[in-house]
This record gives sequence, structure tokens and C-alpha cells, in this order.
Amino acid sequence: MSGLTPTELNQQRKRSVKLITYLSIAAIVIMFAGLISAVFVSYKDKFWVNLQLPQAFMYSTLMVILSSALLFFSLKWARNNASSGKVAGGVVGAFIIGMVFVFFQFIGFKQMIETGNVFTGNIFYQHGAYGDKFAVLKNGNQIVFDGYNYTLDGQPLSENDTKELQSFLRSISGEDYRYKAKDYEINNYGAPYSIVFTTDKFNPKPITFQQGKFYVDDRELIDVELSALFYFAFGVTHDMPFFMVKGEYGKDFSISLNGEQLEFENRRLFFPEFELSEAERNAIDAGFYENGVDYKVKHGKITHNGKEIDYNGFVARFSLPGGIDIKVDNGKWIQMRQELTPGQYNEFYQARNNASSFLYVLTTLHALHIVLGLLMLGIVAFRAKKGYYHATNTNGLEAGSIFWHFLGLLWIFLYLFWITITL
Repeated sequence: MSGLTPTELNQQRKRSVKLITYLSIAAIVIMFAGLISAVFVSYKDKFWVNLQLPQAFMYSTLMVILSSALLFFSLKWARNNASSGKVAGGVVGAFIIGMVFVFFQFIGFKQMIETGNVFTGNIFYQHGAYGDKFAVLKNGNQIVFDGYNYTLDGQPLSENDTKELQSFLRSISGEDYRYKAKDYEINNYGAPYSIVFTTDKFNPKPITFQQGKFYVDDRELIDVELSALFYFAFGVTHDMPFFMVKGEYGKDFSISLNGEQLEFENRRLFFPEFELSEAERNAIDAGFYENGVDYKVKHGKITHNGKEIDYNGFVARFSLPGGIDIKVDNGKWIQMRQELTPGQYNEFYQARNNASSFLYVLTTLHALHIVLGLLMLGIVAFRAKKGYYHATNTNGLEAGSIFWHFLGLLWIFLYLFWITITL
């Protein structure tokens, strides 16, 4: 005999269950805190894809809020000695809505995959970006991809023309996801579509087609060239002519470098123009020559012969180390739009889509804990239907509610966090 009254035993069990629940929550918080820190480091130090979360994730957020609210009222009803049917109904409802949350999560993952946001992938479609090695001719004129649209003679292709282009290249890529050596079947090659090598931008080489095989300079394409041609065709037919992420740049996604969002124009990436802060102005120590006059820039001031100039009507432009151009216009200091350096482009071409990878890791780990939470809710619902919970016994229901509320809050935090860093 322990010598404890039933009430004291119940309180002891309640403390033990709560302790286990809070320790589990603490372990989860530590794990996710480490991952969130890794996201910040990657976001601030590398190329980063600012992903627009699928709408299904918003619906799942609403579901977890509704499920948590039902569980809150179920616990309140149990504490007020409501009927077991009412308590059980609330818990079962919370469980069912929790399953709907999982359904929308599945739809969200599906939408991510469809838009090119896979678990491990690059930002740039390095396997066969349009124009890097190959391009398509229509009636002898080269179709160009400017980063947004396919153009012919400076005019964007219509939707139907784009579909015709993709249909032509699908005869090369087929429905495969990897290159396979084979003889090709292409009807009316060259009428109107054909392909050219573009590795020499000033002298593209036409590729001919005869009896199921491709030729250039009167020789048959070798296997490595055919593999590159397959991935080029695959990229166009799967809407990946430049980025592996599908959609419109600036609307569906964008790219950041070191936390600064980049502009994209004609297949080129730029740091945007912005006004310098006072601290940034004060950090400049340089000199420049303008209209026959020598100027010094230091501590946020421009001087000539030791005297600060009058900024009214003064316009000048000078360069800092690293190719950074600064414009001063009537006292306003502006860092000019700056294209990525060759070194930064080289890094971009190799960069992984870490944003997508981290998002999969965070959401998958959360989903695993949701499965555990649903298992707990299932047990609680079974016991609630048996009339197990009432004013003097809510331990299991309370522990399950705490854990489920935590998982709901964790998802809301992850959802809002991701939205915030993509702004």
C-alpha cells in the first residue's frame, strides 16, 4: 500500500504524465531550433530560392487550428463533467480534422514536386538549359529563350507555338526521365523545326537527322552529346528551360544571395538598386574624378580641397572595389544595380536548392510527430467513448491536448517563418 488517497494518486499520475509530455516537447523544440538556425545560416550565406508555399499548406494550417480548438473544448467539457458522448465527439472530431490536415500536407508536397521543388535538386537547370548547348530553329530562324519567354525574331511565341516546340522536343525526350540510347522517330524534321549546337554563339552548327540518328559536321552524334540533347529536350518539355523551379520569376519564386533578393532579366541576375544607409555611407573611403575635379569620399561626406561640397544639384558616380557603382544625386546615395560577378555566376550554376531541401526536412519531421499525435488522439478518443474522462480524471486527455496544441503551434510557426523569409 502506498498510503496515498485516490486523489493523491491521480495527482501523482498527472504530474508524471505532464513531465513526460513537457520533456518530449522540449526535445522537439531543441531539434527544430537547430534546423531553423541552419536555415538562417544557409539563407544568409548562399543562393536561396524564395519559395511560395502551396495553397494546400494554408488549408492544412486552418485544419490544425480547428482541430486544436475542438480538443480544447473537449477538455473543458470533461472538466465540467459533460456527457461522455459530447467529450468523445469533440475528440473524434479533432482526430478526423487532424487526418484532413495530413491530407492537405500530402497535396502540398505533391504541388511542390510538380513545380520542380524536389528534395535534392539544383536551382539552375545545368543538365540542359535552353541555349547553353542547343537551341531550336523554326524555318531556319533561331528560337531564343530570354528567361521568361521563347522568342522568335524578337517576338514572344504564342501559347500554341510554345506547345508545338515542346511537342517537337518530346519526340526526343519521350516520357523517359533518364537518357536511353535508341533510334529516334521524328516526322518532318526541319519542317519547320530543327536543332543547332550553340556552344559557339557566333557560329551555331546545324544538327541534321537521318534514319533515326542525329549528325553534325557529317558525323553521328556520340553518346555524351545525345545524352546532353536528351536533357535539353527534357528541360523544355518539362518547363525547365533555365531554372529547375517552375513558374514565373518574382511571382511564384525568386532567388536571393546572402539574404538579398536578386532581380532577373534576360537570363541574367542582378543585385537591385537601393539607397545606402548612414552606416553604409560612413564606411566608404574612396576618391573619384568628375568633370576635371578631384573629390574625396570619407565618413559619409564628399569633399573638394578639404571642403564639403554643396549637394544641391550635384550628381556624380564612382566605383568601389569589387565593381560596386555608387551614384550620388542631390544628396541621395544609391548603390547602382549590379550584375553578379563571373565567380558568383559559377557558384549559382552549381548551387543546390537548399530551401526546398530544408522545407522537406522540416515538414517531414513535423509530419512524423503529427502521426504520433494522431496515434495519441486515437487512444484518447477510444477512452473518451468508454467514458474514461470526467472531472476527476482528465490526465490522458490533458496530456494529449498539450502535445497536439504544441504540434499545431509548431506548424503555425514553421508556416509563418517560411512566409516571412520569402518576403
